Amino acid sequence: MECDPGEEAQVDFGSGAWIVKDGKKRRAHVLRVILSHSRKGYSEAVFKQSTENFIRVLENAFHAFGGIPQTLVIDDMGIKKLPKQSGEYLFEIIMRRHELRSTVMTSNRPLEEWGKLIGDVPTAAAILDRILHKAEIIQITGRSCRLKNRANKQKREEKKNV
Repeated sequence: MECDPGEEAQVDFGSGAWIVKDGKKRRAHVLRVILSHSRKGYSEAVFKQSTENFIRVLENAFHAFGGIPQTLVIDDMGIKKLPKQSGEYLFEIIMRRHELRSTVMTSNRPLEEWGKLIGDVPTAAAILDRILHKAEIIQITGRSCRLKNRANKQKREEKKNV
C-alpha cells in the first residue's frame, strides 16, 4: 500500500544474537522501525528491557528519521507471548499517541487473550481501552493470502507439468 513520506512507520520487536560481553554471554533485544514510504530502517539493540530503554530507542529512531510518523503500525501482536514488562512499553507508546496520532495494530489473537499474551491483565485492559476507543476493527477470516497464493502457484505448476 502506498503512503506519503512521514505518514507511516512499522515497529517490530525481537531478540538479537547472543553476544559475549565482559566474559558473559547475553542476548540483546532489538527494536526495528521502518518507514513505509522510503523503507528506511532504524535498528537498535539493548541488553535491558525497560520502559525507559524502549521509549529512548523509539525516540532515537524518530530523531534519525527527522520526525514522528502520523501512523505507527505495530504488526503481528501476539505471534509469541511478549517478554516480561512488554505491556508497560506498549502502554507507554499508546498513551503518548492516544488522540494525537494514529496507531494500527494487527494480531492473530482474539482480544480476550491479550491479558494472557501481555502477561498483565490490567495493562492489557488499559491498552485495549485506548486502542479501541475510536477504533475500526477489521476481522479477517479464512486462509492467509500467503498460503492461498502458494496453493495457486502449485496448481499452475502442476498444470504446466501435465
